Amino acid sequence: MQSQFETEEFALPEHEGELSQAWKPIDLEATVAGLVDPSSTTETLYWGRNYLYGAQVETEAAPIAVAVKQFRNQGLGRRLERKIKGSKAQRSWRGALALMRAGVATPDPVLLIESRQAAGPSFYVSKRLTGFVEARYYFRSLETRTERLDYPDIDPNRLMELLGRSIRRLHDAGVWHRDLSIGNLLLMPSDDSEGEMTVYFIDLNRARTDRRLTVSQRTRDLCRLRIFRRPQQEILLRSYWDGRLGGFGLKTWLYRFYFNGFLVKIWLKGVLRAPFRWLAALVPRRPHAHIPAAPNGTSKRDRVVWDGLSDQPHQQFVITRTT
Repeated sequence: MQSQFETEEFALPEHEGELSQAWKPIDLEATVAGLVDPSSTTETLYWGRNYLYGAQVETEAAPIAVAVKQFRNQGLGRRLERKIKGSKAQRSWRGALALMRAGVATPDPVLLIESRQAAGPSFYVSKRLTGFVEARYYFRSLETRTERLDYPDIDPNRLMELLGRSIRRLHDAGVWHRDLSIGNLLLMPSDDSEGEMTVYFIDLNRARTDRRLTVSQRTRDLCRLRIFRRPQQEILLRSYWDGRLGGFGLKTWLYRFYFNGFLVKIWLKGVLRAPFRWLAALVPRRPHAHIPAAPNGTSKRDRVVWDGLSDQPHQQFVITRTT
């Protein structure tokens, strides 16, 4: 198999981008055409600001399951951002390659696909993981103190140590994640019952690479993890800093200052957005005609997937969640 770090660019009539030589498609043009068409996917994985769905790719090495994340580029602001910074898909691609080259775990990048149209969508395609635990669910159990019942095989203190060491490797590799929330960490159990889990970092479109991180930048990543118990915060920080750079007491104070500030920021966002939610309810919007009606019996939680006001097509797929 080719090195996972080697990539090459490609150009097609409607799309261009980059591919990993380790997972080079047998038929590139047909593969790209299928991946950018949600109607040919295997399942919808997530529906929100962006669209994440599963698919299969026939590569020269082997058939693989992939996750495709679609980023929209409509609007002047998005188009300018894409032109100046690169699309979010392109930034995800660069971030994933930086992590892999540094030996930090992230799903293998497979393809970067860019529409040739200025407002056309961008796609980041990575190898799909299975058998992981989404950190968001474990951390929710920590908040409700049900973690030993919900996840008896995970020791919270060992997990904090693992997170500290893993994030330290990320930062020492010159990567500032800038969106290091519990939703962007995947916990992969070891194949060996005595082995340690692996932390996978995802959603790298905000990441900045090739830089020497300051204590403040490192702490701003750490504080986004929703760890509310002081003893576990202490374990995380001691594992992360490992006695390096000195001044541990000051670093702890800075962490808690940023952590509380982050919670206030979240609260303020909710307060500021509340009037706009009322306004949206008072001013109806025209539904998009291509959105089909929700099937009979669809739960209230999943009905949002068939929201007629969405501008995303092909919402008739079954939603799957890791719960």
